[in-house]
Amino acid sequence: MPRESSRLIRPSKILNAEKFFIIASEGEVTERKYFNQLSDSNIFNKEGKIEVCHIKRPSGDGNPIALRGQIREIKKDINYRPTDELWIIMDVDNWQHLLAKHNFTFDSFIEACENEDGAKVLVSNPCFEMWLIFHLKKLSDLTIEQKEKLLLNEKEDGKPYAKKLLAEIIPGDRGYSGKPKATIFMPHVYEAIINAKETAIAGDRYPKSLGSDVYKIVERLVRKQE
Repeated sequence: MPRESSRLIRPSKILNAEKFFIIASEGEVTERKYFNQLSDSNIFNKEGKIEVCHIKRPSGDGNPIALRGQIREIKKDINYRPTDELWIIMDVDNWQHLLAKHNFTFDSFIEACENEDGAKVLVSNPCFEMWLIFHLKKLSDLTIEQKEKLLLNEKEDGKPYAKKLLAEIIPGDRGYSGKPKATIFMPHVYEAIINAKETAIAGDRYPKSLGSDVYKIVERLVRKQE
């Protein structure tokens, strides 16, 4: 039987619209644009329907537990079923201080989200742009100075270094506005998965140094390479 109407359901040509891949991120523009482009691309496996939701980081030094409340609200709104998948995207540079302020580590917070709320947590260090960088560069392609600056991700020329570096490495001197272009990134998705996997350390719940777990959901969404 079809599901009851929810704010997430929209007309779709996806064959199995009863399955949802819910991707919840703090970024309202970049992540949404990237995953919508992936959904529209010919490499999407169409095993379900991608929905990108916005989650709000607690303001000031607010308790991170508020995020878990939002997770439960999302599941309620979507009429969440065991066949659905809920993925949360978090950035180290946005959450590290806040978690520590409330006596959480990333490990303990991720464990609670996954075990108690049924959400898979993906962390990018320092931020989502690290995942985009992997589309164009291996970590080993970057200089020591670039990697050091990237890990700190302090502002240069008014923007975080990750965004500045991404603007520099995008071909054709086209820059980076925070809105990834499909023509630049979609042709390199499989390369990004490989490059991100190369930085992953077995047993770590999240990247302790430069890296991105976003490859885990993207690998789940794309067709297998022939």
